[in-house]
Amino acid sequence: MTLPALPHGYHSRPPTPADAPAVHHLITACETTLHGHATTDLDRVTADLGTPGASSILIHGDGGKPAGWGWVRGRRATVHVHPAHTGRGLGSWLLDWTEAWGTDRLAQSSPLAFMNGQLVGAVLSLDVPGDEGYVERVAVRRDQRGRGIARLLLLDSFRTFQRQGRRGCVLWTHSDTGALALYERVGMAVRRGSTVLSKTLSAGRTPVSNLPVPQGTSPVPRR
Repeated sequence: MTLPALPHGYHSRPPTPADAPAVHHLITACETTLHGHATTDLDRVTADLGTPGASSILIHGDGGKPAGWGWVRGRRATVHVHPAHTGRGLGSWLLDWTEAWGTDRLAQSSPLAFMNGQLVGAVLSLDVPGDEGYVERVAVRRDQRGRGIARLLLLDSFRTFQRQGRRGCVLWTHSDTGALALYERVGMAVRRGSTVLSKTLSAGRTPVSNLPVPQGTSPVPRR
């Protein structure tokens, strides 16, 4: 995808870690205008600039101060335009940039399924570094599920990864989606999982302040 030219007087470049304070100032200006207060701290911006696999772009005017900022990694993307530079097409340009980034990273192993000229299924894979293929999304139109479309698309994706010299393929899923059995049927196995813990806080239960305190410790009231 070819990006259009930036509006006159603006230029873009990849940011460096030294740009973190300036980018932070831009983001907080946007947040203050939209919400009345800033929520992003400098450490978060610094971390985003150094995130492996992420890409970012900085737009500045002739004065050199940042006018816009875009950041994208996987399915996450964020775009900010300084309030003093809105209405000039910078936001649209940044959205085009994020779309181009995603399109460029869609691997050749992203097969699509059509029926009567309509898209009914897709496996979207990303071209990521390493010796394993990565499946980002598996989707089949609701009225076409249960017909083996997802299985055929996954197998086609695996074959393409194999021809590219990849030694395996990975994807992330939630166990409550019902898709785990599908992935196991095409030969995938769970590599690792995660556990979500919760606690119900309701009247009638023993208050935390009344629980026994281990010997040698003393509770400190939270102010």
